[in-house]
Amino acid sequence: MQLWLEWLKCVYIFKDACSRERTFAWLVFALLGFSTLPDLRGVTGLARAAFLKKESYHSFLHFFHSPSLRLPKLTALWVALALRLFKPVRHNRRTVLLLDGLKIPKEGKRMPGVKKLHQESADNSKAPYIFGHSLQAIALLAKIDKDQFQAVPLLSRIHEGIVPSPQNKKSLSEKVHELFDTVKGCFPEKVLFVADAFYSNKKIILPLLAEGHHLLSRVRHNTVAYTLPPKKRSQKKGRPRTYGERVILSDLWKEESSFPTALVSIYGGKPVPVPFLVKDLLWRPIKGMIRFILAHHPDKGRIILVTTDFDMDPVEAIRLYSARFKIEVSFKSSVHTIGVYAYRFWMRMWKPNKGRKGDQDLSGKPEKYRTKALEKIEAYHRFIQLGIIGHGLLLHLAINFRKQVWPLFPTWLRTMNVDSSPSEWVVAKTLKFLLPEFLLGRFGSPAFQKILAQKIDLDKIPGMKLSA
Repeated sequence: MQLWLEWLKCVYIFKDACSRERTFAWLVFALLGFSTLPDLRGVTGLARAAFLKKESYHSFLHFFHSPSLRLPKLTALWVALALRLFKPVRHNRRTVLLLDGLKIPKEGKRMPGVKKLHQESADNSKAPYIFGHSLQAIALLAKIDKDQFQAVPLLSRIHEGIVPSPQNKKSLSEKVHELFDTVKGCFPEKVLFVADAFYSNKKIILPLLAEGHHLLSRVRHNTVAYTLPPKKRSQKKGRPRTYGERVILSDLWKEESSFPTALVSIYGGKPVPVPFLVKDLLWRPIKGMIRFILAHHPDKGRIILVTTDFDMDPVEAIRLYSARFKIEVSFKSSVHTIGVYAYRFWMRMWKPNKGRKGDQDLSGKPEKYRTKALEKIEAYHRFIQLGIIGHGLLLHLAINFRKQVWPLFPTWLRTMNVDSSPSEWVVAKTLKFLLPEFLLGRFGSPAFQKILAQKIDLDKIPGMKLSA
């Protein structure tokens, strides 16, 4: 019962994002579904996981489309709560955030935002092209143990597929800043973004620097930079040189034998000697100085990192960038265990582009069509944000209540390490086992208890009659 009480205490914080008591009750049902292993069938799966009566389905479906759940407020409340529940990794008095994109397959022809997408992956089990939604996500890098990290999802939004107006036609890099602007007020200090090579460009770096934030990323091995230009001594006509000598970064590996070496531990493994080189050079994309870090891990190979923080220790940069893969692990759990992206909302009047290629410009469409499309995208975002919160609550119980989770785990695993944090699946399985006891309790306001009694089908809950 302690797990459910902690879960409910966290959930009550989101009441301020709801305009009515009934809206908050539906929010609780949604988070209840995400927290007890839904069957990845969208709202239907959540309704079954929360044991809602079949008569409540259409009201539950309407909840995700209702403006009574204020999405910006909900997101801000979750970010503020996550900063309290977890131990954020900090570097040079900056909160470390992870940034990445993901593509979710969606075959619905009546779903706004679905388009043909190219998958840039080395995994040959993935198709090179899919139809789906392209999203970008921000996660908090949290510390579990000495060398153990966890990516806590904060928010994710669809950034391709539709263009509300020609004035809003922005690149993915520009939309990242809009995504961060919605929550940057929740952070008490500046942040350090850790992202892959896609985000090492001027549209990301320059606005971050303008606001005092920093970026740690990766660049290609054929990247070219320049030294500082020599000082002009003669009085010859013409403007002074902007760049000095051209430096091909891959050529620097020829001097690897002279690189300094440091013991570096990545992915929670044993420390190994890693040769590295630090170079502060001019980079044309940003027309300014930036720090490059070349490192050669004996098992993982060579990499060239780039950072805007000139005070960053190279060993710390290698360690932080190695933790970036945690957001990929978080995506896997969100998709396959929690069902964060399992929404299936249709728009009857939606007319996709021929071949579903490119973004659809809504500026030339009728007002009703445009409004409905934007409302549907907003419904997708509400579903995703609630799923992210459900995922985060499972991580909170797994990390901070692991000693309470393992003794209550109702089944067994072939490999169970009770001294480590359980997975989100283990926590969800435990919560589902304890659900009858939780529903028999009397929690919350009388109005909430009345709605709970009206909407939940107690006869469908395994063991409920025996418990009663």
